[in-house]
Amino acid sequence: MDSEQPRPTVVTVMAEHGVMDPAWDRPFGTGDPLDLSALGVSAALVRRLQDWNGMLDGLSSNDFEWPTPDVQAEWERGGLDLAFALQDELGDVEVRYWEGDRAQRSTPVRRRRR
Repeated sequence: MDSEQPRPTVVTVMAEHGVMDPAWDRPFGTGDPLDLSALGVSAALVRRLQDWNGMLDGLSSNDFEWPTPDVQAEWERGGLDLAFALQDELGDVEVRYWEGDRAQRSTPVRRRRR
C-alpha cells in the first residue's frame, strides 16, 4: 500500500493462493490486497497471517482438498483468531473474516467475540 492510498475503513481477512498478506481492502474499498506492514500491523502478526495463508498454498498440490474436515475446521478457527488479533491492532478499522459460503462470512469480527 503506497503512502498516498488512504487508510482502509474495512479489512477482510481472506486466504488466497499466491498472495503474501491475506488481507483485502473490501467490501467497501478497492478490493485490492493490502500490505499489512504499511498499515502498522506488528511484524509478529503479519508473519502469523502469512503462515496461515501459506497453509492454503500448501494444499495446491492436491487440488486444495483438506486432509480431513477437522484440519479444515481448525484452520478456519485459526483464521478467525487471527482476524480478532488484527482487529485488536487496527482498532479503528472494521475487520471482517471471510469463510466462504458461511452465513457469517460478512459479519464484522467485533460482533463475533465471545
